[in-house]
Amino acid sequence: MKRARLIFLSLLFVLLFNEPLISIVNRPVLVAGLPMLYAYVLGVWAVMIGLIALVLHRSRSTDDPSNSDE
Repeated sequence: MKRARLIFLSLLFVLLFNEPLISIVNRPVLVAGLPMLYAYVLGVWAVMIGLIALVLHRSRSTDDPSNSDE
């Protein structure tokens, strides 16, 4: 299950950095003092790292039999 979730997140990451979406956010607008494109790239990058960490942490805590409280 972990492998499927990681593959899904990888495909989502590729889609979010594909040309049509990048061109949509490539506008001369500032978001929190950053150009919109930079804010989008940093935001997607941070969310993806968080989601990958969540998937890896959840799978380790549920799949690891040595992590029981007995």
